[in-house]
Amino acid sequence: GYIIGNYTSRLGSQVRYACREGFFSVPEDTVSSCTALGTWESPKLHCQEINCGNPPEMRHAILVGNHSSRLGGVARYVCQEGFESPGGKITSVCTEKGTWRESTLTCTEILTKINDVSLFNDTCVRWQINSRRINPKISYVISIKGQRLDPMESVREETVNLTTDSRTPEVCLALYPGTNYTVNISTAPPRRSMPAVIGFQTAGSRNSHGRNTHIKEVDLLEDDGSFNISIFNETCLKLNRRSRKVGSEHMYQFTVLGQRWYLANFSHATSFNFTTREQV
Repeated sequence: GYIIGNYTSRLGSQVRYACREGFFSVPEDTVSSCTALGTWESPKLHCQEINCGNPPEMRHAILVGNHSSRLGGVARYVCQEGFESPGGKITSVCTEKGTWRESTLTCTEILTKINDVSLFNDTCVRWQINSRRINPKISYVISIKGQRLDPMESVREETVNLTTDSRTPEVCLALYPGTNYTVNISTAPPRRSMPAVIGFQTAGSRNSHGRNTHIKEVDLLEDDGSFNISIFNETCLKLNRRSRKVGSEHMYQFTVLGQRWYLANFSHATSFNFTTREQV
């Protein structure tokens, strides 16, 4: 320890002591008085080196690197996969009280937004993400549910996994012709995302009685039957169909299924149809 301030050596004079930086005592400082015997009282100051012990655990964060538990020591953290600290780096500092001063910053969950889902080449799906991570590698779960136009056919369900660092991922699926499909795209754990859903019908044709039939090879030679569906302005759909049957009239039926990502039991469905001779 060391003496604080000035003092005299006369009877009754007092001297105050305190620990040097990096040490502490309880009480933090003490007093010694000059006695009638011409001696100083022994100060009750027991200075111990400050040691904050192990740094505190941070929720959804990992302690990295070496750290010192002495005064001024800094513990550094990085967020776990699927979490981030928007406010900056997370640190905890060893204080003069022998305790860690925790950071006010926290790791928050990254919610990946899947936008602009579109269909191309009749069986391929493309989308965009808004992840702020540099060169992120994200795993996706693509759930496919198909219902053949023939009511006697059963529902077909399949799951495809895709891992990519692309900000505009795309995948081509093995789909049956003449089938109504609903494709749900989401990120695989531990990441979370707002799920994106797109519904479409693979190329098919109708016979003279209005019944749904599968496209035959001769039909494909006459009309390739492929089309692209894209979303724009968040609430608008655009259908591009490449047809060799010039001037033929087509009727399209759309079924839109909606689900709020944060409400498990909420869903909304709507449908509409229109007829046009235009190829676009």
